[in-house]
Amino acid sequence: MPEPAHSRTGRSVARTHPTKAGIVALAYGGFFFLIGSNVASGWILLISALCFALPLLSFLRSFAGVRGVEVSRAPVSRGQVGTEMRYELSIRARRAGLSQLVVRDRCTSARPVVLYSLAKGETALATVTALPVQRGWFEDPPLIVECAAPLGLWSTRRQVPCTGSVEIAPAMPPIRVPWHMGGNDPLAEGLTEPPRRGAGLDFMGLREYQPGDPVRHIHWPSSARRDEPVVREYQQEGVRPIVVIPDLTHSGAVTERIISVSGAIVRDAITRSIPVYLRLSDGRLLESPNSGLLASELARITTGVQWPDVAEILRGRRLPPNPLVVAVSDRLPGNLGPQGAIVAIGGVPPFASPYPAWSCPQEGEAWLTALSTPSAA
Repeated sequence: MPEPAHSRTGRSVARTHPTKAGIVALAYGGFFFLIGSNVASGWILLISALCFALPLLSFLRSFAGVRGVEVSRAPVSRGQVGTEMRYELSIRARRAGLSQLVVRDRCTSARPVVLYSLAKGETALATVTALPVQRGWFEDPPLIVECAAPLGLWSTRRQVPCTGSVEIAPAMPPIRVPWHMGGNDPLAEGLTEPPRRGAGLDFMGLREYQPGDPVRHIHWPSSARRDEPVVREYQQEGVRPIVVIPDLTHSGAVTERIISVSGAIVRDAITRSIPVYLRLSDGRLLESPNSGLLASELARITTGVQWPDVAEILRGRRLPPNPLVVAVSDRLPGNLGPQGAIVAIGGVPPFASPYPAWSCPQEGEAWLTALSTPSAA
């Protein structure tokens, strides 16, 4: 697998080797050469030369074939771990005609594409089916092109530069936010939906217009003064906003699960009209994103990031009052403040949490489970 988020095309080196059939042909060539030399038979030496010439011809054709291939993909290909994705590759024979060409895309774990014949100058569109297994953002990932034509006696493999990026979002289990935001204790194990009948909107302030904002929320006087659309921002009455902070201090399977569960919490909060903010690895707070933006940002998250200062996050951003700060981690992170909570990855955490905590298994699909009453701080 290539490294996500940082892979760029470097110098490509072709790797070539005889196939099993080619090894047999070379062995026969050596065998007939020894016999022909001993008995001084021109016919046997001719057969020996033919056994050597056929693998050589296959080597020259296969090497020239992979050197003359151009491959391109769409500017951005998007997928999700564990979900089948389809995209197209454009394959062009630039120098000579090709046959038995195999194209592999390692960053998406796609099935190999096999082209049995491609004339010089011809371009073929191949539909690739992939089942990604690794989250990440791959920038200009190269493709693997392999050719054993025309006789299948020699195989040459080469990395071919290919422009375009690939975004693979994590698989997000169908977990639900375990807090109901209807004026009761938001840290309780709530199973009810936020109130819908009789609930109003609380005015929070003004902000720049974003695609999808209702036209009726546009504040025309402020828009005229700033010469750009400005909207009134509201918060549903009685609904408590959530700030999700994934623990990205380490890398590995547990951290990937942390990212996956964090995305699932954000997705469920958006579905239930709960204001939600996701802290990204670069320090930004992503506010109630749509599904496409959420998947893209989760694909680009990097690990090995120091745990942030929660108080500074709350103080340095314009957030709704009294947000619930949720740390998604497999350990007890830094101070979360008086309004903190923890989603523990991997079962019951091996620590005494001073915060309300919920457990989430490291693998599979499961609801968040409330743990015992937290210990005193």
